[in-house]
Amino acid sequence: MPTIEQKTTLPRLLVVDDEVGNLQTMRRVFRKTYDMTLVSSAKEAIDALRNTTFDVALVDYSMPGLTGIDVLKKALELQPDMGRVLVTAHAEVEEVRSAQASGLSAAVIMKPWEKEAIEKWVGQFTRLRSMRAAVRELKSLPNK
Repeated sequence: MPTIEQKTTLPRLLVVDDEVGNLQTMRRVFRKTYDMTLVSSAKEAIDALRNTTFDVALVDYSMPGLTGIDVLKKALELQPDMGRVLVTAHAEVEEVRSAQASGLSAAVIMKPWEKEAIEKWVGQFTRLRSMRAAVRELKSLPNK
C-alpha cells in the first residue's frame, strides 16, 4: 500500500527577546520541536527576516530602541505569510491591543508564557502555511 510522504522539517521560528534568559528558556523547552533562530534585538530580527524564511515569529513587545511592534510591521512587509505573535507582560498597553485588533499580530501571549500556548499558535500557523502552499500548487496545475 502506498504511503503518503510527510514533510519532516521542523517549523522555523524567529524568537526575538532582549532578555537572554528568555531566549535560553525558549531554546531549552523547544530545541527538539522547532528550528529556532534566537535574536536579542530588533535589528538582528530584521536582518534575519531579510535572509531566512520563517513560519512564525515570536516577538517580545518591550525592547530597547525599536519595539516588538516595529519588528512585526517589518515582518509583515518582508514575510506577509509568516505567523506573527507578540509576547509580552504588558497586555494592558493600548499599542499591544491594537496590534492584535489590526491583524499585525495574530495573537498575544502573556509572559510568563506557557508551552502549550506557543505550541497551539505555532501549530495553527504551520498548518495554515501548508494549506496555502497546497492551494498555490493546485492553482498552478493546468486546467483540463
